[in-house]
Amino acid sequence: MKKLFLLLLLTPVFCLSQNFVFFGDNSYPSSDTITLNSQEKISFIKFGDSISIYFQASYILAYEEPQISRKFNIYLDDGSVITSIKADLYDYVNKDCISIYPLTDDDVSKLTMSNVNSIRYSIDKRNGYEQRIAKNTQYITTDLIKSIL
Repeated sequence: MKKLFLLLLLTPVFCLSQNFVFFGDNSYPSSDTITLNSQEKISFIKFGDSISIYFQASYILAYEEPQISRKFNIYLDDGSVITSIKADLYDYVNKDCISIYPLTDDDVSKLTMSNVNSIRYSIDKRNGYEQRIAKNTQYITTDLIKSIL
């Protein structure tokens, strides 16, 4: 009986848990994280008073000093493109390049109405850069961003 009571008491706590992403010394409330076909990960975060996209991609050659900070394109299923010129924050941790890109209110509005089809980004390296495209074929991202608004 005590176990049942304890279970009923703690169930709301587990149901109301908040997702967070961690960057440096800070944590940011976030949507669920999804993995794209090329193993990149994205989530939408509350970054100050606005919504941003948290992006993570693997790059195993640390000596290349990789970072994702250049232009970032988000292609939507309705044919529109969202472009963020540069990352607000970027880092390289555990063989992963991590970046936070700002989104405008108009960008967020577009993302609530159309699914992310693919993302194009560049990994800057010591001697140049590498262009990559990651496709989303499994997830409904409109629900993902609505969960953080």
